[in-house]
Amino acid sequence: SMIGGTVEPPAVTSTESSGATSESPSRAGASPDNADPEPRLGSQLYDTLQDSASPPSDTDNNGQVGSTFPSLVPRRGDDPDNDATQRVEVDIPASGDSINVPQPQIPDSDGTATAPLNTPLPKPLAFSDLPADHWAKPYIDGLTARGILSGFPDGTFNPDQPMTRAQFAAQLAQAFDQMPAQRSPSDFQDLGADSWAYNGVNQAVALGFMEGYPDSVFQPDQTVPRVQVMAALVAGLNIQPPGDVNTVLQNHPDQGEIPTWARDKAAAAISTQLIAAENNAPLAPNRSATRAEVAAMLYQSLVYLGEVPPVP
Repeated sequence: SMIGGTVEPPAVTSTESSGATSESPSRAGASPDNADPEPRLGSQLYDTLQDSASPPSDTDNNGQVGSTFPSLVPRRGDDPDNDATQRVEVDIPASGDSINVPQPQIPDSDGTATAPLNTPLPKPLAFSDLPADHWAKPYIDGLTARGILSGFPDGTFNPDQPMTRAQFAAQLAQAFDQMPAQRSPSDFQDLGADSWAYNGVNQAVALGFMEGYPDSVFQPDQTVPRVQVMAALVAGLNIQPPGDVNTVLQNHPDQGEIPTWARDKAAAAISTQLIAAENNAPLAPNRSATRAEVAAMLYQSLVYLGEVPPVP
């Protein structure tokens, strides 16, 4: 059912609220929505080979190129005079047609290598209330397998439960933890340092996804409308609106219910497929977003960034 009225941006105080339900992790490595997630440094992906090898200078009798390449090629940015330089061994047989290049690995922030890039993902979490034919299951599975989402202690996901601003902030902080901060976090009067949502909210604000309300409040227990989810993702990902906003929105019968401040952001979310919006389908901009809907939009945001494959 629709929530009547127009949802204002975070610059206007709202009094609607609902109790927040905390979550707990269901697998190692996943930060729950009710924990204080520690900011994590994103791993940097380095090129393993650079185009600095000497060209081949000889061929064998069959016209095959012989190997005069150096067998150890420094990574880009490495100091060739440094004994600690990490190198990649390349096997180039004189009579072969192929080059055997070892699988590159992602170094942690301390310089140690972790799993190869093509390491299979862990199995997604199984939830008792998420059947195989649920429309959002592919998105939820993709996020839980990557440790971005978790469920509740009783083994449920509650896909149709409305999401609060605190829960949404925690998921944003977990999904985009490798993005650089855009601004300093705010000091909200209604969010103490001992709150489970404190770190997640501060990180979502610092990343540019969310803002507070006047009088330095965040209203963490207020349910988040769908239009605010769209606006937050577009803002945090710095997505520019399409050239003709009205053209993008005109095919949706309830587009007139989109607040003026959010029309360009809603159009940007539609044009980049952050939200699945078929022509002539309502957008329900002012209805509280469910956990399943937020999961789908989070996954589509990662698709936009090229970090996950599209859902078939």
